[in-house]
Amino acid sequence: MLEGHNGDIYKIKFSPDNRTLASSSNDTMIKIWDYHLGKHLADLLGHTDLVSTIAFSKDGQILASGCDDKTIKIWSMKNYKLLRTLKGHKECVNIVKFSPDGKRLLSGGSDERICVWETKNFRL
Repeated sequence: MLEGHNGDIYKIKFSPDNRTLASSSNDTMIKIWDYHLGKHLADLLGHTDLVSTIAFSKDGQILASGCDDKTIKIWSMKNYKLLRTLKGHKECVNIVKFSPDGKRLLSGGSDERICVWETKNFRL
């Protein structure tokens, strides 16, 4: 059993290699776990509201997270550091998903918009 969030858990995602697990919650945190060892690896802190969606890049090196704070955060899975904060939605971000080729990150929100971000520089 993996425990540690202080609120409802909204998303659980496996990395492409099936070793790392990410979980998001309304406690504003993303927790990173070594699934096979059942060990907590890191807390990704930076959102200010419910983290409603998470997605790993195709190579597992990046985690994207979307939040009710209207932002998307891009995290390094090498050192668990925040790389960038993306702002393009006027309401909550409900879904983030990398394209199959890994060249784009798509996000959808309560503002009825789909944003397409180029992963090369994470610009719209």
